[in-house]
Amino acid sequence: RKGVVLALGDSITNGYCVPAGAPYPARVAALRGQTVINEGVCAQTAEEGSARVGNLLKKHKPATLLVLYGANDIIQGDDPATTLASLRNIIAAAKASKTRVLLANLLPMFYDHAPYAPGVAALNPQINALAKAEGVRLINLAGEFGQRMELLQEDGLHPTSQGTQIIAAA
Repeated sequence: RKGVVLALGDSITNGYCVPAGAPYPARVAALRGQTVINEGVCAQTAEEGSARVGNLLKKHKPATLLVLYGANDIIQGDDPATTLASLRNIIAAAKASKTRVLLANLLPMFYDHAPYAPGVAALNPQINALAKAEGVRLINLAGEFGQRMELLQEDGLHPTSQGTQIIAAA
């Protein structure tokens, strides 16, 4: 459906598990004047999102799909190849339903989540390459956030209200 956007991801998409103001899908709706359906699930991995995407595309019939997965995959020690295969499956499902895909790479991790920062540094170039290979738009959150710790909450994983606004604008 024209003007309908589906946001698929984890707690950063959901926004209510670790709140810092309105989640980014609500902010995208406000910025763009579009209907944005938030299907983010706290603690979800790309593989779990891949299992859900087909039904969600059928249910909501969006024109655009926003995808942000990978943080929980890294935290849980999932094989990056599994994460990338799951993201590829999400993209394939969207393409099959003629839905435009915007694929985001990952925010930096600091503080309590600093041990996972090397995983983010390793996975982001692979997400970037996947977007290019699949011909989908990359939302470069890594570039937007850089090493700006102040854009993350004290847990070093979830964005602050300012960080969430940056995600929405990107």
